Amino acid sequence: MASSTATDVAADATADAAADALLSRIRQTLVGADDTLVAILRRLKATILAPTPSGGALLLHGPPGCGKTALARALDASSVNCVWLGLPHAAGDRIGAAESAAHAQLEAARAAAPCVLLVDEAVAVAPAAARAGSAEHRVALQLAEGFETLRGAGVFVLALCRDAAAVHPAVRRDGALDAALAMRAPSPADRYAILRKHSAALRPADDAPGGAAALRLLRRLADDAHGLCGAHLAGVCRQAAQAAIVREKPHLLTRRAGDDDDYGSDDIGPVCLPTAAEWRTALLETREAMLGPLGMCVVQPD
Repeated sequence: MASSTATDVAADATADAAADALLSRIRQTLVGADDTLVAILRRLKATILAPTPSGGALLLHGPPGCGKTALARALDASSVNCVWLGLPHAAGDRIGAAESAAHAQLEAARAAAPCVLLVDEAVAVAPAAARAGSAEHRVALQLAEGFETLRGAGVFVLALCRDAAAVHPAVRRDGALDAALAMRAPSPADRYAILRKHSAALRPADDAPGGAAALRLLRRLADDAHGLCGAHLAGVCRQAAQAAIVREKPHLLTRRAGDDDDYGSDDIGPVCLPTAAEWRTALLETREAMLGPLGMCVVQPD
């Protein structure tokens, strides 16, 4: 009995170490999603990372740009064995082609077990609006049964979507994708981490003159960036960089197509650092692009 307990403790320690190492590797490429990432890794630790691997399933849903696909790609780039489920309906119009494609992909995941089966845009793969008897409906039923079977074969299914209710109910039934996790827009601390990552080349080094002031500016921007997700914040950095180039290198905008042969990296020179005003303008324009079509008024922060 004591030997069995010692074995269990050692197994738990091994799973904990594997999960911690995985978390550390993913954090090298992904910022701003710690809560969601920790919740997913907790499930992986209890399933495919366990000494005796088992399967599981999770439907990760959230607004566009919140980092669902970025998280999945970071997981794929880590040491975890991952298989992506493509769009079966793209296999062709031949009768049964979509079902055959889905079957082949499910079998590939089974052969790769223990692994994570990543399903991007689950709504496109198995839409709730699928008509009864249609190819989409048949594939949804097939995937529901396949996901349930894969869970018993040591495969963890991680499906991504914007709206969980838009995924076919058969796929969300007990035994298939019966667990869901909401990935919300990043918090102010997450937004600061994202801005800091994407602006690394657009500001002085942290310990260089002006570095501390640049970080304080980023923190104020993060506090004002209510509702912006990771993709939007990356866009803020791109717009600020473009504004700095327009200010410092206006001659680049007047080049003709025939000037390509004479154009080299020397024309660009060092990276242009955006000013505080350019950062604030970039944030304002990004918020306008996101909220304007919704009829919401965007006010310039103080």
